[in-house]
Amino acid sequence: MILQRENYKQYNILFIHTTSATQLAFTQRNEKYYYDVNLVGGDIELKVFLGATPEQAIQKYHHHIGGFQVPPFWAMGYHQCRWGYNNIKEVYEVNCFIKVLNKFEQNDIPLEAFWLDIDYME
Repeated sequence: MILQRENYKQYNILFIHTTSATQLAFTQRNEKYYYDVNLVGGDIELKVFLGATPEQAIQKYHHHIGGFQVPPFWAMGYHQCRWGYNNIKEVYEVNCFIKVLNKFEQNDIPLEAFWLDIDYME
């Protein structure tokens, strides 16, 4: 996806979607810009979204893809995970959970989630 300002003060988003290897080249010749798209086979979906402002062009793009969902705030934070905990009981028994939390707090590192790796499952 490329956002570009045109000479006539319009903005466009060039959206290229393909599953094959793709090479893009941007060139300027005689004060005009060109996109060269080379595919190694397969299909290509090429769409252009125009707008008078960047926001308008982006809104049109979001309308095309069905918008987007903002993940919950905690999901964007740091998650602590470690291989080797056999079960939650072991985590509490050896106090490692409290030790890890204290270490993060001492070093001013925000911690949003603490979870066990898959080896606790049978």
